[in-house]
Amino acid sequence: MFKLSIDDVTPGMVLKQDIYDEKNTFAPLLCEGTRVTAQFLYQLKKRGVMNLYAQKPFDAPSAINSGRRNPLGTVNVGQKSRSVIAPKTKEEVLKTMKNFQISLSGLDEDAVCEIVNGLDDILGQILSELPKNYSSQINVFHLHRQSGLCSDSGDMAAYIYRHALGVAVISMAIGQYLSLPPDEVLVLGKCASLHDIGMYLVSEEILQKPISLRPAEHESIKRHTQLGYRSLIKMSAADEEICEAILLHHERIDGSGYPLGLKGNEIPLWSKIIAVADMYDAMTSERFHRHALTPAETCEFIMGSANRTLEYDIVAALLRRIEFYPVGICVKLSNGNNAVVMENTRSKLRPTVRVLDTDYIVDLNARKNLDITILRAVSYQDIIEGR
Repeated sequence: MFKLSIDDVTPGMVLKQDIYDEKNTFAPLLCEGTRVTAQFLYQLKKRGVMNLYAQKPFDAPSAINSGRRNPLGTVNVGQKSRSVIAPKTKEEVLKTMKNFQISLSGLDEDAVCEIVNGLDDILGQILSELPKNYSSQINVFHLHRQSGLCSDSGDMAAYIYRHALGVAVISMAIGQYLSLPPDEVLVLGKCASLHDIGMYLVSEEILQKPISLRPAEHESIKRHTQLGYRSLIKMSAADEEICEAILLHHERIDGSGYPLGLKGNEIPLWSKIIAVADMYDAMTSERFHRHALTPAETCEFIMGSANRTLEYDIVAALLRRIEFYPVGICVKLSNGNNAVVMENTRSKLRPTVRVLDTDYIVDLNARKNLDITILRAVSYQDIIEGR
């Protein structure tokens, strides 16, 4: 148990100590063991509560304390691939999305509008950190890594925050590749960062259900596009074109999408871009009902959807801009070995890796190694604990 600033508390955490109002120390506002919600945080902030005791975010045991050698200590991978945006920028976006959820839960129109307007500065920072060469690959892998704010992988709100960031970054990178003007790329980023806000208004029980949903529950989730659209319209928090992009990001060019079943050019370009970015980020993320797919598996699915449900040029832009297996990340191979990615320029989906236990170099694109595949990315802690 440890004391946290209320700004560092995420919906989904559990209180480890009762919270009292200064004017009434007999009856607690919230009791120990209560699961924190966005609405609770909104009300606590309004009451001036600045700190509270909550469940401590996961901290991986360090290699120094584990008594085991560092498996990466002797591996020289040269220039590691860096995340497309700085950690500070990432944390700023995640906190902004958390504050958006809190304000929306309290139906605070002024706060929601202020946050939406404030997104311009944050997205401008992200845009400045993207490579100046629009054909350069970007490493979005580290956007999936846990942070202090999104520490609980089992919390849906934390997933939505990180997903909003991932979809915004990927959408802006695709927009650049398609030669959209910088001001349009910024608006696209705003649409992407807000695309799933309707999820905040869907039942948490349904969102976190670990098994298959009933038809009625699935329909409830599909309404998130309309819920997000209506909320922003009602609060006059965003321009119509932004609200429209949010409403239509699950439309598909063959008419199989929702909520309106639009086809082809009936769907705005921004919604088509967000659809591709959303699919890639969601499929490569850990979810309640399934594990993350590998970039290779995800790309196979997305490529199979090109010219059918997704716009071909947008899919092509995604495949050219994303660095699927960044240099320096660890992966689990189908033969049971752990390895670190050494080089990925010759084949984006089948890089050259170094096996950690033997230092043996394996070019996964070589004919003799085609039977070896990457099963998943693994963390340093996974390797230490033998997972």
